[in-house]
Amino acid sequence: MLKDYLSKLLVFAVLFWATGTALSQSPLTISAPVGIAGDYIAVQAAFGPWANAQAADLVLIDDGTGVSNGCAPAANDLTGKIALIDRGACAFTVKALNAEAAGAIAVVVCNNSTLPDTAIVMGGTDGCALTIPAVMISYNNCQIIKAELGNGVTATMPANKPADGEAVGAEIALPGAGTYTATPLTGTGSLFSDAVAAKVYTIVAPSDAVMNVNSCNGGADTRLVVLQGCRNALSIVGDNDDACDLGTGELFASSLDVVVYAGQTYLIYWDDVWDANGFDFNVSFGALPTVNLTFNVDMSQSVVNPSGMKIAGSFTGWTQTDMTDNGDGTWSYTAAVTAGDELQWKYLNGTDGWEPSADLTDCGIDDGFGGFNRYGVAGLTDENLGLVCIGSCYPCPPPACSNPNAIICDNFDNYAAGSTTAANAPWWSTWSGAVGGAEDGIVSDAQASSAPNSLLVANTGAQDVLLLLGNQTGGKYRLAWNMYIPANHVGYYNVQDDETPGVAWNLNMHFGNDTQGNTAVFGEGVVAEDGSTFTYPEDTWFEVVHMFDLDANNLRTFVNGVMVSSMDFTGNLGAIDFFSINSDNTFYIDDVEYTAVLTECPANALICDGLEFYATGSNTAAQAAWWSTWSGAEGGPEDGIVSGDQAYEGINSMLVSNTGAQDVLLLLGNKSTGSYRLSWQMYVPTGAHGYFNIQNEETPGVQWNMEAYFNRKAASATTTPGLGETTLATDDPFAFPQDQWFEVAMAFDLDNDQMAVFIDGTRIGLLPYTGNIGSIDFFSVDNTNTYYIDNVLYTELPACDSPDALICDNLEFYEGGSFTSENAAWWSTWSGASAGPEDGIVSTDYAQSGTKSLYVGNTGAQDVLLLLGNQTSGSYNLRWSMYIPAGHVAYYNVQEDETPGVAWNLNMHFGNDTQGNTATFGQGVVAETGTAFTYPEDTWFDVVHTFNLDDNTMDIWVDGVQVESGAPYTGNLGGIDIFSINSDNTVYFDDVLYEALPVPTVSVTFAVDLTYYLAAGNTLETVKIAGNFGANGAALPDWDPTAAPAFTDLGNDVWSTTIEFPAASAGQNLEFKFLNTATSWGNCGVQQECMGAEDANCKNPNNDNRLLVIPAVDTDLCYTWETCLGCNVVATHEFIEIPMTIAPNPFSEQTVVSFNSAILDGQVRLTNLAGQVMRVYAVNGPQLIIAKGDLAPGMYFLNVVTEDGTSAAQKLVVE
Repeated sequence: MLKDYLSKLLVFAVLFWATGTALSQSPLTISAPVGIAGDYIAVQAAFGPWANAQAADLVLIDDGTGVSNGCAPAANDLTGKIALIDRGACAFTVKALNAEAAGAIAVVVCNNSTLPDTAIVMGGTDGCALTIPAVMISYNNCQIIKAELGNGVTATMPANKPADGEAVGAEIALPGAGTYTATPLTGTGSLFSDAVAAKVYTIVAPSDAVMNVNSCNGGADTRLVVLQGCRNALSIVGDNDDACDLGTGELFASSLDVVVYAGQTYLIYWDDVWDANGFDFNVSFGALPTVNLTFNVDMSQSVVNPSGMKIAGSFTGWTQTDMTDNGDGTWSYTAAVTAGDELQWKYLNGTDGWEPSADLTDCGIDDGFGGFNRYGVAGLTDENLGLVCIGSCYPCPPPACSNPNAIICDNFDNYAAGSTTAANAPWWSTWSGAVGGAEDGIVSDAQASSAPNSLLVANTGAQDVLLLLGNQTGGKYRLAWNMYIPANHVGYYNVQDDETPGVAWNLNMHFGNDTQGNTAVFGEGVVAEDGSTFTYPEDTWFEVVHMFDLDANNLRTFVNGVMVSSMDFTGNLGAIDFFSINSDNTFYIDDVEYTAVLTECPANALICDGLEFYATGSNTAAQAAWWSTWSGAEGGPEDGIVSGDQAYEGINSMLVSNTGAQDVLLLLGNKSTGSYRLSWQMYVPTGAHGYFNIQNEETPGVQWNMEAYFNRKAASATTTPGLGETTLATDDPFAFPQDQWFEVAMAFDLDNDQMAVFIDGTRIGLLPYTGNIGSIDFFSVDNTNTYYIDNVLYTELPACDSPDALICDNLEFYEGGSFTSENAAWWSTWSGASAGPEDGIVSTDYAQSGTKSLYVGNTGAQDVLLLLGNQTSGSYNLRWSMYIPAGHVAYYNVQEDETPGVAWNLNMHFGNDTQGNTATFGQGVVAETGTAFTYPEDTWFDVVHTFNLDDNTMDIWVDGVQVESGAPYTGNLGGIDIFSINSDNTVYFDDVLYEALPVPTVSVTFAVDLTYYLAAGNTLETVKIAGNFGANGAALPDWDPTAAPAFTDLGNDVWSTTIEFPAASAGQNLEFKFLNTATSWGNCGVQQECMGAEDANCKNPNNDNRLLVIPAVDTDLCYTWETCLGCNVVATHEFIEIPMTIAPNPFSEQTVVSFNSAILDGQVRLTNLAGQVMRVYAVNGPQLIIAKGDLAPGMYFLNVVTEDGTSAAQKLVVE
């Protein structure tokens, strides 16, 4: 039997061994006091020795904490007693060990289940430390016993220990080497579940030695296992079955050699899996042999240091010793060691090139330096250790595919040469669906791009091989293979719309034959659909690549690195049909790779390019609209090269080499306003130079806004290994890693003229940037230049579209891992200490926009403040995006003052209750109002607050749902305190916007009619207005004519201007007057109005200023200069040329206006004291009736204008 099998069976062993006789209901016997004397069912524990009728007083353990659960050291002396302990709060083994430490000879545990007569098998591992037995009794029986403890209880433990030789656990001690007789196996104590009875012997090793145990010629079919440990803590040292003659000529007896160590105890176990008869067995000890161990490491997927591979370990005295190169990427070393030696070692890639060891946990032990040493024990025979990958406990994964995201990756090398493809993999089929016939593909070893095999489609005319692609209807796919066409032969394939062929032919590619399938010119091909022609090499392998964009209905096809066709492709992607088109047909296909291009792009991405949708060897400018060159020419020496030599992920990147000619542009859209983030992954080989610059325009050469150099100085070609410079940064040089990918990122704030530059996650500067962003110029700066670009991402960041924004923070300008209070004045901490445990952390784990957010974790120490300016009045909007991972909570509050602790004005709990205890994830509560709300986990959601400090109210929205509307808020607005409220706390914040809301206003248009003023001989200078505007909240100083707004000429000598007042000013008194002067007050009646006593209805009675009650709604006013009259009327103190009477005046219902002579085509306008026209009447005749209607009580002016322009005015009072 195999050891692995026995190891699996061992999961049953401890339980089976522990309970094999425990459930015989051997009782705990109470002998005193008499009232409770009797037997009580007790169940043996799975740990510790067997209960064996130990008798003593039963005493309740005292933890010293008011409980008796045995989880703390006993406060009472239990010497010679049986300890009674309650179940719960800690492991059973902890209880038993605490009792033993207090002197107890046995343990009785009381169950905490009230079900009648219920007791369980107590499990746990005590490390073989426990020497006293433990049993459990039911809760109800325990209560009976407890009630009498004060009277003294005497108990006898069950007699569970099996008789020697009848069950596992009844070990028989062997004195040493010798021959012994095992009596027939009886009982039910087998350690393994496939046997019934067993016998166990113990022996102590006299020295480090080889112990042989055998039953050869012993007379029975035996199974042997050698173990170490104790009940519930066993391990198999070795096992054997069927190794030698049992004495009848049958090889069913057992023999086993194991390494043993001096003074250690071993268990020799025999069971009746085959035979229960008695037998003889022998035990002997011999010297440990010297054995040769060969250590092997696989470096086929790594670059080996020129000094070669080395090994160091306990067997070399930790001296770095050369290994042998086996010539196939593997390295070996053989060491002579003593069997049983415990070995530790590591591999080294060159001198001091210690392998990474963090992943060696499965095969190593702690090396004391944060890693692991490989570990093993030498066996009894020479051993060639299994091949492992450097830095791993396991073999290197096979490099079957260069692209880990491939749907199909087939190099045919796992198929037998001569077999057919459809018989080997489900993605291969034939036109008819028949497998193994004349249509099927042939696995050939005559040619191979990657040895040894490829697919052959020969000249039979019968082969019709399908590569099934899954009937794709949407998405982007890359399909590539290597192809070989012998000289003077042709090839052909087509794209089928469906895996069931014949529905539609979506592409037909002819190599050496025309669109009718007739042999044409070898080495030349044609795309049937668009007529594109191309060339291909003969007698050599070349790559064919297809880029299917089923969403954009486009197919680009590349042959030997050249794009030969870009065509509309409106069909689906069903299958490739490799067909033997004529008698000249012969071609081979190898290294098929079919991949879904799954670029993860954020919603705000303007450019997101992993270069995976381009053919290796092609140029970038022809691939996407955002790629170009300095001259604009595509496909020439300036263009970017799609390379498969390096890739951050996937298989491709863009290479800018050392030609000095490459001048690749990444077009960014000539942005002049807004905020943007641009990043890419970059790879610079050791010693090579790299370079890029930012162009102000997409048309290059207008302006260079920044240049960045890698591995060289900016002003010269001097190499500076691992260092770079920019032409803007003040803290140059910057460091970057060579020979590995690192991120280059830039955040632009074009509205505030700044940018942040990050190299490998480190911010090298927050720099002034006054230009636009037109394009990036990746230039081959010198003949040492070589670098690669991958995963280009260009995003537009959320704009601070509020002109009243006080804080607008997306954290993109901060370095990942830095502290928030180090980056902006509005971030602080409760204590004010920066960069300590309270501070916020800039994280790249999650982000709503860009790549960064604020992280507040579960330390309980973080106490981050967002300072809001100690606002006492006005209205404010505060919003952010928030992310809470599933199973976590969050919390923040609003502080009354920027100096925290004055008052908590709002407490928001997410997933925790108002005391900060974890409650229900996804549910929250507003502590002040008790309002409950929900929020999503594992996704970003918005939180919005509106505080009206004048009305003492607040509104709150969570994830678009209004949680509070007009809730009371009586405090000030000092700061937000984001606190790590408990150990489940984990939250991220992004896109913080804090803005003062515009104050509601009312607009008043002031117009003045200068007709009579100018007719009186006055000269027009500059119309102005002055008054106590500032005192009424307008954005004008009080009584300052030079600062007053400009007036607009409305024609007919009427001038106007509009002034805004806070809506709260409605009902307040405004004093003002019109002026005709630009620089001074001037004289009354000439440069300034001076209202007389006759205009008492619209002036301040204490001076000559106009008086207006500020209206609550937008209002247009128009006055005649220095009167209360409206515009285009004559003053009441002028001669009235049109005699009229008004009666009654005042009036309450209606009044009659009588003219002394009839008026022809006249007009009567009724205006209020503010100059507003309330009504207009057309008059033809001697009389006009005016009804009160909706006229408010007060004084009005009746203005009469006749057809010939004659006008008059009269006062009218409405009661």
